[in-house]
Amino acid sequence: MPKPSSLLPGYTYEPGTGRYRGGDGRFVSRGRITDLLADAIAGNERQMLRNVTAYVEGRLDPQTWVADQSLALKREYLQNAALGAGGWDRLTQRDYGRIGGKLGAEYGRMANLAEQIAAGEATLPQALNRVHMEQGGAHTVFFETERDHMPPAPDGMTRLERRVLGESEHCEDCLTYYEQGWAHEGELPVPGEASQCLTNCRCMLLQKIVPADEAEQWIGTKG
Repeated sequence: MPKPSSLLPGYTYEPGTGRYRGGDGRFVSRGRITDLLADAIAGNERQMLRNVTAYVEGRLDPQTWVADQSLALKREYLQNAALGAGGWDRLTQRDYGRIGGKLGAEYGRMANLAEQIAAGEATLPQALNRVHMEQGGAHTVFFETERDHMPPAPDGMTRLERRVLGESEHCEDCLTYYEQGWAHEGELPVPGEASQCLTNCRCMLLQKIVPADEAEQWIGTKG
């Protein structure tokens, strides 16, 4: 039986299908889940941008800034991973290891940015862009974790994925992935991976399950 979600009150997660259900028992569209993901990332980014602005303007000391940013980023990575996995209790040591590795690199870049700001070597626009990229890493974690936890398609069916362009500037790689249309699960890189825009990427992945003998009719299309 689906368990109530501690991440999304009023929703339950069904491991057998890899999907959430709403309070009425009906499946929630994937678009709704990715919208919630985008909203959460945008909200956290606004706060982190305010914080880095305060630091650059001298209203926040470097130790406080680094500590606050690190905690906010850790919470966001973990929440996004749990959303992709279907709940906190579904996160594995593999998930935590991947998140820890990514966060360790981000913490190092954050400490370096703090030093550059203090030395006058990083402008406010540069600092704001760096914080934006940190949010992209949290964005990618959702899709990586979701893919790891997604159950196999039912017998006789296959899962397809399609890249959807997000609200940001698009690099040539992301435009290429979008033009590829529907592809077999796992053939397209998750947003933020294998693209020139790196963690500036805000693209999404759509999914659908179709009869295996009809899959080729979908491959390459965008319908």
